[in-house]
Amino acid sequence: RFIMPCEGFSGAPMTGYADAPAYASRLRALTQGFEVKIIVFLRRQDDFIESWYTQRIHEGRSETFAEFLQKIRTEEMSWLRLVQAYAHEFGSENIIVRRYHKAFYPEPADLLVDFCRIVGVDTHLITQSLGRVRNQGFSREAVELARACNPHLDKDQQRHLRQLLQV
Repeated sequence: RFIMPCEGFSGAPMTGYADAPAYASRLRALTQGFEVKIIVFLRRQDDFIESWYTQRIHEGRSETFAEFLQKIRTEEMSWLRLVQAYAHEFGSENIIVRRYHKAFYPEPADLLVDFCRIVGVDTHLITQSLGRVRNQGFSREAVELARACNPHLDKDQQRHLRQLLQV
């Protein structure tokens, strides 16, 4: 699993995946001599930005959505440039792109099953062991409540509030 950071430091603008060419190049260097397939699950940018904001609130941030949006360089949130950066390093024939949306993966295990099929792993045990577990998000009301409470809570209290709000 290779994760690219999305947020700026010290109030710097958040550039999304603007550094994708550098990450792709590093990953290519690390995997030299191996047959590599890049599997990318992409959300629509608006869904991605909303999820990114919610994740920041989960982590204890307290900025409003408007404040969050002001920090993002939306012109650098191009999935095409992201995929092209990896295609440049690994070849377009080695890039597999899937849409990440509940409409395409309605059951909790569906995305993992799709991934396993791509890489040739038997999915029988996965579907049995995962059951109906799903990553619990926040409702809009829960996001606002957490955003307002986070500055007044320590990390343990924030974690406990997050668990309550996810229920």
